[in-house]
Amino acid sequence: MKKHLSRRRILQAPFVIGACVAAPALLRSGRASALELSKGQNILAIHPLSNALRATRKPVCMKIATRLEGLTAASRGFDLHLRSAGLELSDAIAIAAALGEVPVANAPALRSFSVSYNPGIGDAGASALLAALPASVTEIGMVGCGLRDASGQTLLDWAQQAQNIAMICVEGNDYSQQMRDRISNLRQARPGLFIVV
Repeated sequence: MKKHLSRRRILQAPFVIGACVAAPALLRSGRASALELSKGQNILAIHPLSNALRATRKPVCMKIATRLEGLTAASRGFDLHLRSAGLELSDAIAIAAALGEVPVANAPALRSFSVSYNPGIGDAGASALLAALPASVTEIGMVGCGLRDASGQTLLDWAQQAQNIAMICVEGNDYSQQMRDRISNLRQARPGLFIVV
């Protein structure tokens, strides 16, 4: 339980994105040169996501984009937490599209994903993001995102095929009591799955 609670606090952190293996610093411009790429850095694979984050022009997203650009081919994975970033529906859709462009085999794996406290993404944004999440994701946070039963159903459908998911935090949304119960009942089918709704 303590492990789950500590990870939950991380899901609610302003921004977290860390490689398992420390990455060397990029050029001061934040871009990788051909020489750096030849040394084993795999920056291009992650560019769709970092570009989409920069395009939002939101400070939290800009910081994370810079960290993404520091990942290398040796990085085993990363956490993408966009808590209280001021994301709107259009931002969520653009980020979802970018996630879909990142090749699964040639980029560090996304492990933990949070867009908590972004009420502007709503049902449509949450559904788009869920549809774009790779199978590598083990934790998701969508706390206080203005979600209703439509995206609750999308979450249920997604969770049934998300074999690696270990934690789902979706409290503070506008689900009906019936939907809250259905999400909570995921624990019965997935023993060990930690859910806060």
